[in-house]
Amino acid sequence: MHSITPVLAVVPTLEEKAFLLLTCFSFYKLKQYEQATRYLQQYLHCAVHLNTEEKEPLFFHEVDMYMKKLVKSAL
Repeated sequence: MHSITPVLAVVPTLEEKAFLLLTCFSFYKLKQYEQATRYLQQYLHCAVHLNTEEKEPLFFHEVDMYMKKLVKSAL
């Protein structure tokens, strides 16, 4: 049986990453590229860390890397 605790531990960080990504795209659409770049850099440096003793196979790193590639290719 897998514990949901490690998944719940990353929810605040994922919420922050979603906010940064949406803000970045909003500024980009408004052609405010300097502000978009600032939020993009914050997004790219916002890491997801799991503090757990269990070694469960979680794929947040792969999802995170995919999102970073999408953002970089879009800008």
